[in-house]
Amino acid sequence: MEHGKRLNALVLNDIGPDVQPGNQRITQMVGSRPDSFATLDDALAYRRENSSITAARSAADQRELALGVLRQRPDGKWGWKMDPAYISQRIERGPPARPNLWPMLEQLACPTLVVWGTDSDVLSEAQAGRMVETLPKGVLLAVPGVVHAPSLVEPASIAGLEEFLRG
Repeated sequence: MEHGKRLNALVLNDIGPDVQPGNQRITQMVGSRPDSFATLDDALAYRRENSSITAARSAADQRELALGVLRQRPDGKWGWKMDPAYISQRIERGPPARPNLWPMLEQLACPTLVVWGTDSDVLSEAQAGRMVETLPKGVLLAVPGVVHAPSLVEPASIAGLEEFLRG
């Protein structure tokens, strides 16, 4: 890994080297969602209806999370902060081919926190465990009852991140 030694610490949020069934679900979801919303409130309503992780949050948290993935366009509408060409390509061709990333994990010398939502369909418990075993300084943070991906504002996420960063 060319720049692996430049890292002081790393957090991997509910993603691993192997493609899991949830990747197909995400591709289908991204392909079927609206391109834009007339108002931020419309976007928030859509996210609440289509995401259990969003619906379980307070209104303030929902807004904060939405602003991380949405932006107001020059025409006043709200759209996703994703490259439309990437979305089209992923829908047409499926997820991009991935190299074998397991050997790269072995080369990460820095402390690495693997965050795993226990209800995730993108990162399995087995893969998360294997990652921690493979990483020279791997630590697992299981966020109970959370699907892909933990928003990192859950109490368990905050506590685990604080502990990890204190080292």
